[in-house]
Amino acid sequence: MNVSGGLAVVTGAASGIGRACALRFAREGADLALADRHEARLREVEESILRLGRRCLAVTCDVSRPEEVEQLAARVLKDLGGARIVMSNAGVGGSGPAHEVPLEEWRGVLGTNLFGAVHVVTAFVPQMIAAGRGGHLVFTASLSGLGVSLPFMAPYAVAKAGIVALGESLQMELEPHRIGVSIVCPGLVATRMSEGQRRPWALKPEVLEEKGMPPEEVAAAVVDGIRHERLYVFAKTEEHLLWMLKRAAPSTLVRFLGRYGRSKKVMKDLQGPVGEEPES
Repeated sequence: MNVSGGLAVVTGAASGIGRACALRFAREGADLALADRHEARLREVEESILRLGRRCLAVTCDVSRPEEVEQLAARVLKDLGGARIVMSNAGVGGSGPAHEVPLEEWRGVLGTNLFGAVHVVTAFVPQMIAAGRGGHLVFTASLSGLGVSLPFMAPYAVAKAGIVALGESLQMELEPHRIGVSIVCPGLVATRMSEGQRRPWALKPEVLEEKGMPPEEVAAAVVDGIRHERLYVFAKTEEHLLWMLKRAAPSTLVRFLGRYGRSKKVMKDLQGPVGEEPES
């Protein structure tokens, strides 16, 4: 499917992967509808897209609230005529020992990351089916969603695993409507996700900046995935290899990731306690 000539909706578009994808879609010739909770950052992205000569609608929206996503979808249909590409990207981080993470945080992470994607699906897919033009859905998941996760990331990993399952189900259901699905599964990306976390077990923001891949690399992989209608999208070969290893030897990889994730080498990158196990 071609990216150019249609309208792309991107949630979580004010920074990180969402911002990079929105700008890449615009450069590829798409018009944009942007959504995010952070209005100031959102307006900056809107201005950048307008300077590229594309139409752009920017809407402040919290995807954890279904009524706000429904309002977003209604505005997109009324003002821009409906979307051909819809990218559910909005997400927040969540970390800590699974048995210690407060229930409120569990609900917050699942509410934004997983139910936010569900709300996007229920708001936009009926419009896409009714339009009869086909299209493409993109879900930002993670290697964590494919079971390649470090310890102390349970809320985030659970939400992303749900997104993977949602995307796989939709791929089977929507094929007769010529609506494709791509599930983006990056590893560490240099985003602002950890900025809002000032509690133990969250990655230090500078670690993401230093060790994460640029969001623009993910955006390039997303466009390529849409064009070739790939269900799973990886930005780097190493990510694909890790997923294949998980499928081939799941128990071995889980044990290795557990030991690696509890090592002092990794724990020093967290805002929380230093691990008690020796470096491995």
